[in-house]
Amino acid sequence: MALLGGWVVSIAVVGAAAGDIRGGASDDPSREAITFREGTTSREGIDRLPRSILISGHSLTDRPFPELLHQALTALGGDLTVTSQQFPGASIRERLGRSGDGAADGLRSRDRARPDFAEVLAQRNFDVLIITERNGLLDALAWEDTVTSLHVAQQRFQSANPGALIYFFVPWNGVSDIRAPQQWIRYEQQAHVIWSCVVAAANAQSGAEGHRSEIIVLPTALALAHLTQSLTSSPQAPGFEGLDDGERMRMIFADDVHLTPLGVSYVSFLTSAWLSGAAPRRPASTQDDLQTRRQIHLQDIGRRFLHHHPWPQARQERCSLTRRLAFVARYVAYTGQSDRQAGPLAYGWRQFTRLLQFTWHVWRGFGRDAGRPAATAATTAGGRA
Repeated sequence: MALLGGWVVSIAVVGAAAGDIRGGASDDPSREAITFREGTTSREGIDRLPRSILISGHSLTDRPFPELLHQALTALGGDLTVTSQQFPGASIRERLGRSGDGAADGLRSRDRARPDFAEVLAQRNFDVLIITERNGLLDALAWEDTVTSLHVAQQRFQSANPGALIYFFVPWNGVSDIRAPQQWIRYEQQAHVIWSCVVAAANAQSGAEGHRSEIIVLPTALALAHLTQSLTSSPQAPGFEGLDDGERMRMIFADDVHLTPLGVSYVSFLTSAWLSGAAPRRPASTQDDLQTRRQIHLQDIGRRFLHHHPWPQARQERCSLTRRLAFVARYVAYTGQSDRQAGPLAYGWRQFTRLLQFTWHVWRGFGRDAGRPAATAATTAGGRA
């Protein structure tokens, strides 16, 4: 497949400079089954590894995530292709482009070489879609109509690929203080609940139209918060000895929001486990270099997270107005910290207006059917991409 406008990731594993990420099964597909939740005896409908994955996202899901996800699934015995539609900083609505709801698309008009969602879907059949939204949760909800956009993407993808599965990759916000990430950890723990409610609203729209398939939440941001908490609370973490919290965070984050290759390897490891129902066995490496020790330790942390979040099962959950409104205050306080430099009066006024705007949007609900119970993730727990 030719590289389309530089935005559909097309990298052959061996040889060519263009083409989807693809490859055959590993000669040694050693694998270790995840311990599922009590009573769960299957991978909730997945009876084989995915063969063709589409990733629709932005810089948080851009390279090297598609390549590392491909490697992780191939190590489990997969023979698959990964296609990636990446628009830096783009919302789902913008990525829908001309195939969206008819609204003018400023991003598309700036660069018509970028393929929209329909153009990517026309290239091949897919059995899995991984889709994400801008990481500014309430801003995206209010100004980009996340619920409807996610619903439209779901309709279009499953119309072209009946029976395919759709996963929502929860994006993370920027870390406000890389040397002291505790506030960010608390924010992401609460934001995960609200992202799950947003997906639940999109599922409710589909359910109201008679569609039985559901978008499943991948708790990626929550997993990063778990990783951060583990690294900053364990002075003798293998490979991280002698480093303070800020130095450890710099091993995971390249800036306040984007990950280093080491951080991306952690996310791709977990994503492959959620998509397949299995995780690679802990490598018996004879190497003792720092990078190997760090990678093995991150996978061990990932396995502990999988013990509590082995499969993002669907269940019915009502997202209460109290819970949603409580998040508005935290969101405004957390994301508005950079505005303090404008001075106390301007800062106070901006925070007040944002609080009113987001309260109004949340009070109205996340979508047309936000008030009714809808399928969301059983994993619910308490900078712009």
